[in-house]
Formats: sequence, structure tokens, C-alpha cells
Amino acid sequence: EAIQKRFEVFNETTLPVVELYEKRNRGFRVNANQDVDAVFTEIQDVLKGRLGLSPMPEKPRVLFVLGGPGAGKGTQCEKIVEEFDFEHLSAGELLRAERRNPDSVNGQLIERYIKEGLIVPVDITVQLLLSAMQKSKQRNFLIDGFPRNEDNLMGWQRVVGGQADVLGCLFFDCSESVMEKRLLARGKTSGRSDDNIE
Repeated sequence: EAIQKRFEVFNETTLPVVELYEKRNRGFRVNANQDVDAVFTEIQDVLKGRLGLSPMPEKPRVLFVLGGPGAGKGTQCEKIVEEFDFEHLSAGELLRAERRNPDSVNGQLIERYIKEGLIVPVDITVQLLLSAMQKSKQRNFLIDGFPRNEDNLMGWQRVVGGQADVLGCLFFDCSESVMEKRLLARGKTSGRSDDNIE
């Protein structure tokens, strides 16, 4: 039930963001149903060919990485970081770290939203991402799991605005059956409260 709820939220709220980027010719869909290496081959084509990444930019460059839960975002981001000059920022990881921080004023709120499969308020997520970018010496960022809906995208534009150049959105197109299988396998070792059927 928890996994199904996550799929529903993803389909209702995040897919419209992907479609918005695709309409602007800045959405880059890869088939995430394949094995890890085949997916990465498609990503290489996007980053080298279609985006033609250039030398160090003045402003940070951001490539949003979206896909359903278990689509392989984290796995592929690790591979991109190894081959390309990017830092991987996972919105989910930043939120989970903030949730565990005993001094956080938002920790309990984040916990409730994550456990219920809901989207954390945009201002919290954008501030965590912006703070991580500002602390980094890197100029190229993969932001995985964000924006999860159009409100997130508007929040990003409002808070970050011209402080960063958004290259586009890399979308991992993956079937729910493949994602569910991956989530259940990950749930055996991850300790995450949202990687289960219930």
C-alpha cells in the first residue's frame, strides 16, 4: 500500500513536470526498465550529445533528475558523477538527513510527510537544496527527486531564480512492476519506512 501510494503521487504530481520540460525540449527521457549499463549508455548520449556540456560555468548548472520511486535515479546519478563533472544532490537524502537532525525545527513535519508518501512543503526542500549548493565547490549539480510537482518548480524559480541555470530534466521512464521489484529488494537493507508494500 505504501509503494502504491508513492506511485500514485508520482503519476499525479511529478509526471506533469516532466511533460512541461519535454514541451520545452529540455526533457530527456531514458528507458529505465533496462539494466544499469544500458540506462547509463542513454544518459551518456544525453549529457555528451544533446546537452554538450561546456567548461566551468559562472553560475551553477542544474540538471533535475526525475523518475518514480525505484526507477534508478540514485544508482545512475552515482555513475554520472563518476564520468562527468557533477555533484549529486538527492532531495530525499537531504530531507532524511534533516529529519534525523535533533536540532531541526522541521524534522517531525518531514517525517510525517515522507511516511505518508506526501510531498514536503516546497520552501523546506528548496532551502535544503540551495544550502547544499552554496556549501559546495562544485558548479554542476544533479538534483534527484526534485521538482516533484509544479508547485516545487515554481518554488525553485521563486527562491533560486537566476542564481542557477537549469539545463533541463532527465527522466527515468520505468514501469511500476520494475520499480516495485527494486523497492522491495532495497527495502530489505535500506531501513527506509517507505520501501514496503504496507
